[in-house]
Amino acid sequence: MEISGMLNFFLHLGQAKRTYRSGWVLRGIKEPESIADHMYRMSMMAFLAPNNLDRSNQTHNQRCIEMCLIHDLAESIVGDLTPQDNISKEQKFLIEKQAFEKLESLIKENYNSDRFIQLVDEYTSHSSAEAKYVKNLDLFDMYLQAYEYEILNNIKLDEFFSSIDSIQFEPNLKEIIDELMKIRTNGLNFLPKDSNLNTILKFYLSNKK
Repeated sequence: MEISGMLNFFLHLGQAKRTYRSGWVLRGIKEPESIADHMYRMSMMAFLAPNNLDRSNQTHNQRCIEMCLIHDLAESIVGDLTPQDNISKEQKFLIEKQAFEKLESLIKENYNSDRFIQLVDEYTSHSSAEAKYVKNLDLFDMYLQAYEYEILNNIKLDEFFSSIDSIQFEPNLKEIIDELMKIRTNGLNFLPKDSNLNTILKFYLSNKK
């Protein structure tokens, strides 16, 4: 029995929820974020792009959100490739390109299939202001995630912050990154209260009955 391309595509989205980001796995982080976790927060960052950015008008903002939603989706097929995989940047590009083409073939009957591959090409080539902004968000989410893991695991992940001074960020984004670095330098914990506690308590109480 065969399934439709759309259902197959949605199942790949599920695999993105189960595919860990390699950088955190390699550093022994427990319960590391998934590709889908990463793309979701980036999408919300794009949704909340400041009003004084030209790309925050409806059309440009939508493109940024769409790029965030799909930019790492090839990893649902090939995994999160890193230098530890001993492949060149050119090989990585080709492997991920083939994975994106596979994903696009699953939705080829959908009117957005051409847009899907167009956004992939735009992001991977950094050929637009939107693509460059999304890449900035990609880095910001990494910094934010590293800060969270430092707090949660009582460790230092200095290597993940090494690119900050060499990247030209949008002024509004730079302001938030500077704020993050200030609380990190001072060792301050601003993580929200763990919202899983209520769920865990319900599970515990249900088993006590």
